[in-house]
Amino acid sequence: MEYPVKDSIHLSGAVRSHQFDPVAAERELETLHTVLLSPITTERLVSWTSGSVIRADILANTIWGTIRWRKTLGRPTVPVLASAFVIEHRSWQEELNIVNGVGHWERITVPHGEPSKWDGPEDDEFYRVSFMSASTQLETRIRVDFASAAGWERPIHIIGRGFNDIEPHWRWFATGSAPRVLAPFEIIRKPLALADD
Repeated sequence: MEYPVKDSIHLSGAVRSHQFDPVAAERELETLHTVLLSPITTERLVSWTSGSVIRADILANTIWGTIRWRKTLGRPTVPVLASAFVIEHRSWQEELNIVNGVGHWERITVPHGEPSKWDGPEDDEFYRVSFMSASTQLETRIRVDFASAAGWERPIHIIGRGFNDIEPHWRWFATGSAPRVLAPFEIIRKPLALADD
């Protein structure tokens, strides 16, 4: 399994009190893939960064997440599970706007590219898709939806009335400089509501 570590981790642009060494950072990134072989947790990321200023810089302002579902729900009908989902990342910030000498704070939306996503580690119970992004803005939202072109296989035991849904569809939170690990987005099976007579 490959992880998009080198190409997709955004190195923080924060002011550093030491000289950032890109060669050393590249070397450290080579070891991050071993952390991603297991479900992503705050403890695993903190353990990876402990004692290393370079590793702490690499993960500064990063956001990590998981989409997971029970294997009994089947799987998307795509060869790469991550392609069955669309992940939206937005942030908000306040900027001072001065008009005719009068200043007022204006709230602006900061769109981000889709987070890096990849097929996460699976076990006997769950399929997983992992993702990561980065943001220096304080207020952030991550939204997860099904990709419109991806179908879903229908195991024999759940054929009938019902549909798969994502709970929650979004998480809104404040970021910080430390890596942030979101609670999993869960795919669940919901029954179709019966129309009233």
